[in-house]
Amino acid sequence: MYGVTQFRELKTAHRAVPDDYMAYVGPAVDYDLLGAAQFSLLVALGLRHHHALLDYGCGSLRAGRFLLPFLDPGHYYGLEPNTWLLEAALDRQLGRDMLDIKQPTFLSHDSFGTGEFGRRFDYILAHSILSHTGPGLIDRVLSQIVAGLADDGLALVTVCQARWPRRSEAKSHGWVYPEAVWYRASDVRARARAAGFHSVALRWRHPRQRWYALAHHPARLPSARQRLMAGTYPRASLRKTAGRQVIERCPPHIWERVLAIRWRRGRGRTAGS
Repeated sequence: MYGVTQFRELKTAHRAVPDDYMAYVGPAVDYDLLGAAQFSLLVALGLRHHHALLDYGCGSLRAGRFLLPFLDPGHYYGLEPNTWLLEAALDRQLGRDMLDIKQPTFLSHDSFGTGEFGRRFDYILAHSILSHTGPGLIDRVLSQIVAGLADDGLALVTVCQARWPRRSEAKSHGWVYPEAVWYRASDVRARARAAGFHSVALRWRHPRQRWYALAHHPARLPSARQRLMAGTYPRASLRKTAGRQVIERCPPHIWERVLAIRWRRGRGRTAGS
C-alpha cells in the first residue's frame, strides 16, 4: 500500500497532463495492471458473460476495455461524469464499432445515482471511487450501490485503508479527487453495515488500495473456497489456521481442507460450551 506521497505525485501528474485519458484515472504505468486485475477478480468471483454489470465511475474504460468484449451485448453499463474520458477510450482503445457490437449503456452525471439505468445489476464495480469520497459522501455512494445491486448481486469496491487513526481523518466531506481519503477497516465495515451490506475484505493485487466485497446477504459473499481458489484469502488468516510452511508449500485444495477441519472443530467447541 502506497502512502500519501504517491497520491500527491499523482495529483501533480494530473495537472501536468489533463488530456491524458490514461494518466487522469491513475498512474499510467498501472493502467494495464489495474484494468486486468479488476477483470480477473470479477471473473474469479463468478462474473460470466450473461451477467449485467455496472462499472461505477468507468472513467477511460480501464476495466471496461476488458469487460465490454467479454459480456453479452447490452450487459455492460457505465457511469462517468467526464465524457471526454469515454470518448478518448473509444477513439484510442476500443473503437467505435464496439458500441454497435456490444451495445453498452453509458450515463454521464455527477449525482452518483444509479436509478436512471432503470434496472438492478448482478455485479457492481466501484474501483477507486470510495477512496476519493469524504465521510459525508461515502454513505451516499454506498446507498446508491445498495439500490442498484440485485438481491443476489455482488459489489466490489476499493478503499484507501488507514493503518493509523490520523490517516483516517478526512479533510473534506465531498468528492476530493485526485486527493485520497483514508478509512480504517472498522469504519469501512461499519459504514457498509449501516448501508445494509455485509462485507468482507479481499486480498487481491492493488498497489495502493484494499478490495472489499459487499452483498445484501452474507451467503452471497465469496466463500472460503472461492477466496482460496481465487487467491483472495487473507494471508494472516491462513497463517493462523495452518502455519506459514503449510501455506507456502501446499496447493489450494489442501488449504481448503485444513480450513474446513478447523471450522468444524471450532463449531464443536462452541456447541459444547
